[in-house]
Amino acid sequence: MTVSQQTVNINRLEQMIETYSSIDWFSNVGKKEEMTEQQLQQCLNQLGVSDFQIEWVTIQESADVYQRLTFQDSRIWEAIRDLPDRWTEKITENSHDAALKQVVEFLPEAVFQYAFDGAYKQFDEQKLINYMTGMAMYLTLMIAVSDLAEEGEQFEPIRQMIASGHIPFGIEGNTIYLM
Repeated sequence: MTVSQQTVNINRLEQMIETYSSIDWFSNVGKKEEMTEQQLQQCLNQLGVSDFQIEWVTIQESADVYQRLTFQDSRIWEAIRDLPDRWTEKITENSHDAALKQVVEFLPEAVFQYAFDGAYKQFDEQKLINYMTGMAMYLTLMIAVSDLAEEGEQFEPIRQMIASGHIPFGIEGNTIYLM
């Protein structure tokens, strides 16, 4: 990798970290907003998922819904589970392995504290705080890796949703829960 490529990779990673550190994580969870639902629909449609339901979850309902989350018999999960492998192949083909390594190494750690603080403000149960923090780390990593694979437009609606204080909560079959 040349010095200029390394500089570009570092700048890109710094921009991602700055973006995700400035978000007011989970600030609008449980508040139903039509735009957020449209963003999730747009993302799922771009991923080729057409048969799904979106259900909003309130903070009060979150512990009960959390217990039901499963990827079993989920067309949503079928559509997204192989994306990281596909993106990794594309990133390798484009010689962006070093950037991928930096993103995987540093982005989740950078997001952790901000997401944890936001989850701690919204949720009482430790398992939900941990889950939401992990979900934030996972989604930001998916967004970043899709961007490195030059397929970031698919997850742009999720990035916008996160920036507005919402987040996909999880999947139960073909229902995706939204907060």
